[in-house]
Amino acid sequence: TAVPENCQEFIADNSTEQAVPVYTNYKGTYSIQIYTAAELAAQGYAAGDIESIAFYQTYCSNTTTVEKYRKTTTVWMGNVSKDVFTSSQDWITSGLTEVMSATPVDFNKNGDWVDLTLDNPFTWDGTSNIAVAVLAFRNGYTEMTFRGHNDDYSGTDESRSIIAYADGSSWTVTGGVPSMSNKYKGSWRANIKFCFSPEACRPVTNLVVDNITATSARARWYPGDAETKWF
Repeated sequence: TAVPENCQEFIADNSTEQAVPVYTNYKGTYSIQIYTAAELAAQGYAAGDIESIAFYQTYCSNTTTVEKYRKTTTVWMGNVSKDVFTSSQDWITSGLTEVMSATPVDFNKNGDWVDLTLDNPFTWDGTSNIAVAVLAFRNGYTEMTFRGHNDDYSGTDESRSIIAYADGSSWTVTGGVPSMSNKYKGSWRANIKFCFSPEACRPVTNLVVDNITATSARARWYPGDAETKWF
């Protein structure tokens, strides 16, 4: 498979509760988080197709009122060279592909994963950083937090998330720039689960069959890539 156990949580040190990807107590939120290729490779990730992502919700103040915890959610993802945000206006304006469109999502897990199944799988190239952008809005208010971590280990600015939020009833993202009035960057990110599709079996090369009898034969081949087991 493209990732150990197919579906692995991205974890960094200094775990804490964060307000990304969805900011608490505002009706509309747009956020982008960057997960670097080096970080992903260190945890065993390799290039492949991502079929779903998930965020672990640590707290939700209202798990019974649908109009408060259900949010219409759109997700974009991209292979990017960008690794930090330099200001609250430093939005990614190109290179993001919509992978989930205006889907009602229940953010009422309160100690469990919020799974987002992508309409279109996202292909990670294995060398670029992955940017994950989430637009979510709802009619009511609900406090919520997500399991995350802070990248500002040494006091230097490693802002790998940016977020915009506002109340109201209409929010748009045009050319990668959100319409919400409140914007800021941060050194915190939500832990995320990237779920890859199983990798197809690669064909072997130079297959030779000899010593054929009525009950046995000998087969020899070279790996098609870096595989070590065959079935």
